[in-house]
Order: sequence, then structure tokens, then C-alpha cells
Amino acid sequence: MKKICLMIAICLLVCTSISFSQQKQAIIEQRRPLMEQKADSAIANRTVKRMKELFSLTASQELELYNTGVTINNNRRQVFKSYWKSEAFRDQMAKVDSAADASYKAIVGVENYKLYKEVLSADVIRRQAIMQQRAGTQQKDTTTIKTTNP
Repeated sequence: MKKICLMIAICLLVCTSISFSQQKQAIIEQRRPLMEQKADSAIANRTVKRMKELFSLTASQELELYNTGVTINNNRRQVFKSYWKSEAFRDQMAKVDSAADASYKAIVGVENYKLYKEVLSADVIRRQAIMQQRAGTQQKDTTTIKTTNP
């Protein structure tokens, strides 16, 4: 009798754990779109903020830039999901980036968008220089430690 009760308890425990695991997975899948939307929104907000710093925007331009940014980031995610590790990935991502460039140019104008891209390029170069400088500093520190500690 004790063995039967123990077996029933084990079966219930296993069934419950499978059910719990499935419930947990369902919750994760339900939350995923919301998390993706938040990420898209954050990226779009950074783009709008950066453009706002560079030149004055109307409220309608800000809204248009935000909506375009969310759409573009969603499209990039879809390309990653569909084409990652395939030969078509680069081409598909280039199409998304080209559409993004065209959309942004239409909203803020060609000259303003060129300025925005130049500033972004300068920021990337500056960040790379800082990273290289930090890596060089860390390497010097490691060399110093090695030479002083036999």
C-alpha cells in the first residue's frame, strides 16, 4: 500500500513538474513580444533623442521618427530570426538598412540625415579609440605584473 501511494505521489509530482514547465514556457512566450517592443521602443527613442540634439524637430517629425524606428528595429529582428547564418542574411539586412535610410531622409531631409550619419560615425570611431586605449592600458598593467612578480 505504501509503495502504491509513493508511486502515485511520484506520478503526480512528475505530471505537475511537466505542467509547471509548460506553464513557465507559455508565460515566457507571452512576454517575449512585450520585451521586444520595449527594446524596439528604447532604440527608437535613442534615435529620436540624438536627432533632436542635432537639429530641431517638429512634434510630428519626432512621432514619425519614433514609429519608423520601431518598425525598422522590428524588421531587423525578423531578418535575424529568418536569415541568421544563411547566405541571404547580409542582403536582407542591407534591404532593411536601405529602407531605414530612405525613411529617415524623407522625415528629416537629406542634409540633416547626412549630418546625423556623420555624427554617428564619429561616435563609433571615438568609442573604438577609447576601447583600444583601455585594452592597451590593461595590457601594460598585465605586463608590469608579469615582470615584477616572477
